[in-house]
Amino acid sequence: MATFTWLGGSGNWTDSNWSISGPSAQPYPTTSDVAFLNGTGSYVVTISAPIGALAHDATLNDPNATLSVSATFVLGGGLTISQGTLTISTFNVLIFPQTLTNDGTILSTGLGAFSSLFDTSRGFTNNGTMSIDGDSMSINTLSSSFINAGSISVADFGVLTITENAVFDNSGLITLASGADLHLSLEPPTSPGSTSGNIQFLDNSNATLTLTDSAPSLTTTVEDFRPGNIIDMDGTLVFDGSETAVLQSGNIVVSKQNSTVFTIPVSGIPANATFAVTNDGSGWAQITMNPVACMVSGTRIRTPRGDVPVEMLAVGDLVRARFAGDVPITWIGCRRVDCSRHEAPERVRPVRVLAGAFGDDLPVRDLLLSPDHAVFTEGVLIPVKYLVNGVTVLPDEAAAQPLYFHVELDAHDILWADGLPVESLIPRGDRSAFENGGALVQLHPDFHSLAWEAEGCAPLVVTGPRLDATRARLAAQVVHLASRVSRAAGAA
Repeated sequence: MATFTWLGGSGNWTDSNWSISGPSAQPYPTTSDVAFLNGTGSYVVTISAPIGALAHDATLNDPNATLSVSATFVLGGGLTISQGTLTISTFNVLIFPQTLTNDGTILSTGLGAFSSLFDTSRGFTNNGTMSIDGDSMSINTLSSSFINAGSISVADFGVLTITENAVFDNSGLITLASGADLHLSLEPPTSPGSTSGNIQFLDNSNATLTLTDSAPSLTTTVEDFRPGNIIDMDGTLVFDGSETAVLQSGNIVVSKQNSTVFTIPVSGIPANATFAVTNDGSGWAQITMNPVACMVSGTRIRTPRGDVPVEMLAVGDLVRARFAGDVPITWIGCRRVDCSRHEAPERVRPVRVLAGAFGDDLPVRDLLLSPDHAVFTEGVLIPVKYLVNGVTVLPDEAAAQPLYFHVELDAHDILWADGLPVESLIPRGDRSAFENGGALVQLHPDFHSLAWEAEGCAPLVVTGPRLDATRARLAAQVVHLASRVSRAAGAA
């Protein structure tokens, strides 16, 4: 066994640029050797061709150095990144150390689909920084341990998969942004390790945490879960429609047929948040947070001084509410949504309610609402998306970047928007869905009745005979409007 030390400057691993201590048949490290990338200055050492085991142990110990891997990298022992950067520089990179310890930086950025696989039969430890930006990285610890005491960032639709762990220990921070997907396969009897760390959904992330083949509780804390994010129980919980998720004592508690089956520690979630459990499309349960509902700028809200555009209202202004009378506004949320950048534009695109769709002057002019905004009709609240008929209530395909507003009162109530009675914002709800309320998140359409059961001013209807009756009245009003237009044309 020989000890190799890089002499400095950039080059390939197989270059004759090593000082050698001990017998060696090659001018570069191979199967039983120990390699050190030390020194000073900025340089890049590239592994560009698979040539078998490159060393027994390898250590990167220069803060300005980069080990760039674009081929299979096999080590008989361990890879230690004490300082410096390990960069995945092309597709399909396979790295096979028995152990990996990172106190520096691991980067995988801008490569797209499958980028790298780490197989570490004796454990993977990150005390430094890892960034997976737009790439797909898998870490397979082969029934050993995955330990994160540093920071890991997954962004730009990047995917990080961590599988086959005997121990999953996250005392650090894992952040998910911009469509990221973190897959955790925590098969029993996975030991929970530390519970002091966080998995954090960043602003406007539309990210997914996938819990595959997991034990009945997640031990690391999920932070800042918001509408637009998903917790997918793929491989963990088969969906049958009986599942519910509620916030209890700092946990999302998931139940199936009235029995608790999974708990997820959470923080940074509004105290009155509610959740929907739906089919992820593959037969597994997924959890989303229920959204808030909004009106588009230009909508006129009835006040004691007349109808006022919603964007001209301010906190403290009086508005006319059906149940409470004239009451002050306690908060106004605003948020512009780019439908073209949303993964499912129909979920945030405004619904246009034509003038007279619900009856004479209901509304008095065309009204734009977010899909989940509930209309008050016949004593119940019905989200407008359930009333789309393609004629008088229909998605506004021309609305590319609607500016949404919502008015919050001291209690949930009914406002008149362009003459049509619609709901106000449930008070003290998730203000982070708005630009002036905290973290930015996309609006998301999933809907759930728990918020209305607790605080709603009227029953919420999303199915059944009362919904059918309202749809029938809308259809009859279409006929009425058509005959009115026909008569007017004849008179002309």
